[in-house]
Amino acid sequence: MNSCSDEGGCSNRKSDRAGPTKYGVTHTNGAPRREIVKSVTARLRCIRFGLNSGPYRAVNALQKVVGVREDGQVGV
Repeated sequence: MNSCSDEGGCSNRKSDRAGPTKYGVTHTNGAPRREIVKSVTARLRCIRFGLNSGPYRAVNALQKVVGVREDGQVGV
């Protein structure tokens, strides 16, 4: 039997000591994984913004968020 076919949907078997799971993610370890997904998603958004808007505008936006002088240059 393929182990991948066993994972999917919700499960709350008494024989499973991990407790309730959904798609293989347990209730207790789901929160840290959600934070990882949020972090990766935010990074990808920043990368896409930088690629689509150009480096000068991306650096300006980052400098504004961080609260430093906006000059469009990194490390100067």
